[in-house]
Amino acid sequence: MPNITHLLCPVDFSDASAHAVEQAVAIAGWYKARITALHVYNAVFVPMSELPLPADRALDAEAQHRHARTLASVEAATRAGLRVDVVVDRGQPAAEILSRAASLPADLIVMGTHGTGGFEHLVLGSVTEKVLRKAPCAVLTVPPRAHVTSQLPFRRV
Repeated sequence: MPNITHLLCPVDFSDASAHAVEQAVAIAGWYKARITALHVYNAVFVPMSELPLPADRALDAEAQHRHARTLASVEAATRAGLRVDVVVDRGQPAAEILSRAASLPADLIVMGTHGTGGFEHLVLGSVTEKVLRKAPCAVLTVPPRAHVTSQLPFRRV
């Protein structure tokens, strides 16, 4: 049985992400592991003369807002007494997730899947698929309607 000490849980505030957080909390509770909740966003900023804040201060405010939302998304973990770190990065989500997984190092990435397919998947790609292909550790993908199992270790994956 593997020893899981550190989980990386990417958070994008979607239903799929919320279900992944639930699974990460259950697994971290079982293994007494640390969770790093990671939110990655692409900062798109178009300067306008009417804007009251300089660009760097506006981006800092955006990062603080996203940090607060990420912290709120893992509130169940902190209530359960688990060790939780919250990280907000700017960049390409798949690349940042992979980089963070390697640098922690994470034993497991727990992330939601959105289930896009067809043309949308072809054009946009899938962050989860990119992470699955290149992750330096195991990856547990959680679909949007998954429910938390109350019995760990998992009997069926």
